[in-house]
Amino acid sequence: MGKQRLEEIFGLRVLHTKHALKSAEWIYQNPKARADDLMDAFLDPHIKAIISNIGGDDSLSLIPFIDFNIIKNNPKVVMGYSDTTVTHFMCLKAGLTSFYGPSVMTAFAENVAMRLYDK
Repeated sequence: MGKQRLEEIFGLRVLHTKHALKSAEWIYQNPKARADDLMDAFLDPHIKAIISNIGGDDSLSLIPFIDFNIIKNNPKVVMGYSDTTVTHFMCLKAGLTSFYGPSVMTAFAENVAMRLYDK
């Protein structure tokens, strides 16, 4: 539903990374794959923005696998909150401004209808 709303309400073309739809357990056990997804998103010239799916408590495990030069040399709009704060730090370290804002699941997918302030 989140993807559908982002496309229909905001007119965005939504892509997901290679591992984004894996199970929570798989994602937790594979921080390098998650970091690779993030680096691939920064490197893809067709991707203009990166919006976090949801928060959590494990993004610190990605830091050893992050290439800050990729972020610096391929600036994108980056948005999310909670665990995504670590991603905001990555952007800051690379000299990129990011946006502390809604994630796909909590703002665009979980509720029966979107809240007015999310539109």
